[in-house]
Amino acid sequence: MVMIKSINKITNKVTRKFHSLLFRVLNKLLILFILVAFSQGFSLIFPWKEKDKQVSQFLKEKLNEKVFTFSSQRQNPIHENLFSNISQTRNLTNFPQDTCTGSSDDLVESGSCTCSSNHHPKSCTCSYQSDSNCLCSTKLQYNPSDCICSGASGQYTSTCKCSGGAGDSNTCTSPGDSGIPLTTPQASPDCIVPSSGTVPDYSCACTSSNHPTGCACPQNPTSLNDITKEQCKCLKTGDLRVGCESKPDCAHPTISTSTIICPCLANNDPREECNIDYSSVSKEAAGTLRISMSFITAAVILPLLMQW
Repeated sequence: MVMIKSINKITNKVTRKFHSLLFRVLNKLLILFILVAFSQGFSLIFPWKEKDKQVSQFLKEKLNEKVFTFSSQRQNPIHENLFSNISQTRNLTNFPQDTCTGSSDDLVESGSCTCSSNHHPKSCTCSYQSDSNCLCSTKLQYNPSDCICSGASGQYTSTCKCSGGAGDSNTCTSPGDSGIPLTTPQASPDCIVPSSGTVPDYSCACTSSNHPTGCACPQNPTSLNDITKEQCKCLKTGDLRVGCESKPDCAHPTISTSTIICPCLANNDPREECNIDYSSVSKEAAGTLRISMSFITAAVILPLLMQW
């Protein structure tokens, strides 16, 4: 009987020791599993591929928000449209379908809309026969009587006198005046008054040597040399004066186009700095994190566990 009690006592003691050891082992394994999962960068909870896509999309959106605004000079409305309605054949402006809106002081593209009584900006197209200060169009029935030119129908000639004030962009020109509308007939459109002088508005054409205040700006880039862009605004193309160089086409950048002037496009941008694979960068960062956590686990945590 005493022997049986001793055996039971020993058995219970061994059982308790075994349970205690088993509990400690399982507890260590659980902690170790948690640490390994953490060292893998929470890959069991947050898939890296999805996070990479989100990071890449976020960075690209921020990159495309870089918008650089460049101030432009305020131009004289008459200068803006001085030559826009004059072609080499002096054809009349096509009659537009849209009626002008907005203030009569607004600047509109030459012949882009039809004048109305309440909205009559410069360079609008004549809409009735008693209209004035407007562009003559191919709809001859809407033109004032002095819009009708002698010679070929629908052509400007030397005797054409369109309706409008002196210097307006619809002032008719003769075939020999180089496309520059002048307010008074001259043997030569070039100014002879020195640049320091003043002439009636648009009474002669500016030249490199003589460009007095009030002269009409030429549209030939080579004729603009030595004339400031404050006096004659920059041409859209071919103007080599300082500050008038053509701006790059940001919708179609080249490899050499600066990202400061033209921000990166969302897709198909040829510039190397605009095609960084942010998903690869984030994956590399994730790998670095996993390696670091593994090192911490092996060098610090495991020795502590072994002391339990």
